[in-house]
Amino acid sequence: MEMTTKNMILENIRKILQEKGIKVENISKEIGISKGEFSKIMNGQRKDYSKYLHRIAESLNLTYHQLINASSHTNKKMASDFQTDLYERLINECKEKDKAKDDLIKNLYEQIEILKNKYEEMKRKMVDSKSNGKIKANDSIPGSPNPQGFFPNL
Repeated sequence: MEMTTKNMILENIRKILQEKGIKVENISKEIGISKGEFSKIMNGQRKDYSKYLHRIAESLNLTYHQLINASSHTNKKMASDFQTDLYERLINECKEKDKAKDDLIKNLYEQIEILKNKYEEMKRKMVDSKSNGKIKANDSIPGSPNPQGFFPNL
């Protein structure tokens, strides 16, 4: 077994012992080794620790598989929690962007309305000027749309 797997297994055992409130003396007696020997296993000083895993699992009322994979379950839960957090942050970011987009669209509609009102006012002034004979049909008013429909001064 590689070192990381060994550390994960020993960490699983530590967590389970802590969760169940089992003391080192009690588990070492149950598996038939001394407290010092069990401490050496838990500190990673024993290379042949794997021969005790079945007895450790039995004394903890776990299967060998549960003992070996307990941290992968914890890691999966941590990964799931991390994913959930990322999804929540992504959703919140999307909501913020949607709100900003909605605000921008609202602002643009307001600007369009203002421009329409200005155009209508200029159009009205132009009609009034033409009817009074002050301006010829081809004269332009500053800020009015050019023949192509653009607003050059805006």
